[in-house]
Amino acid sequence: MKSKIPIIKIIDLWKTYITGEVSFHALKGINLEIYEGEYVAIMGTSGSGKSTLMNILGCLDKATKGKYIFKDIDTSTKTNTDLAKVRRHNFGFVFQSYNLISRTSAFENVELPLLYGSRYSKSKRAEVVLKALEEVGLSDKIQSKPNELSGGQQQRVAIARSLVNNPSIIFADEPTGNLDTRTSFEIMSILQKLNNLGSTIILVTHENDIADFTKRKVVFRDGKIISDIENQNQKSAVEELANLPVENEIN
Repeated sequence: MKSKIPIIKIIDLWKTYITGEVSFHALKGINLEIYEGEYVAIMGTSGSGKSTLMNILGCLDKATKGKYIFKDIDTSTKTNTDLAKVRRHNFGFVFQSYNLISRTSAFENVELPLLYGSRYSKSKRAEVVLKALEEVGLSDKIQSKPNELSGGQQQRVAIARSLVNNPSIIFADEPTGNLDTRTSFEIMSILQKLNNLGSTIILVTHENDIADFTKRKVVFRDGKIISDIENQNQKSAVEELANLPVENEIN
């Protein structure tokens, strides 16, 4: 059941890029509301505006005009320093390329967000990090470096890192783009579990079979929303995993 007040509210949002005398409108008057506890897929082909929207929602970029209100914060009135604080205290990010530091362990990669303005002691940080790694099934890989982990395990580390600040929203940008089918479904099963536990998740994807695991699909084309529907036939990633042929397994 949706809460009455949206956690995200976007009003007539535009994003324009200017190169010389040429203007390109990446977003064209977007209106959108997202509520706490939702699991939303932002879909569209390359150049449709979905990644531009994700960057604005995650306070990594600002709109050219219009409003983006997160909770009761009008982000259009905030400085870059203010937006960095909003990001740090409210958002977790999972990217297609994992964005892990190669020379450090899984534990240290997950701990990183807690080292910036954290209120936690060293022992409390360790407790939070270990809990996040356990949540994604990697409690036995805490000292492993990224090059010692499979692609799926690296993405699990990235998901654990997104959890440690107890974010209001997890943004997942093409999180299965570099993964095979089985590993993709494993990652989606983790995201579904987190959503079922109450996490709000916004997933950018161009893949329909990945969007089928979400609860709502918002489709972009040429900078505009062309469709916004509840997914009445949400698939279970755990069930899809169980139905995969054994010969497709990749360790």
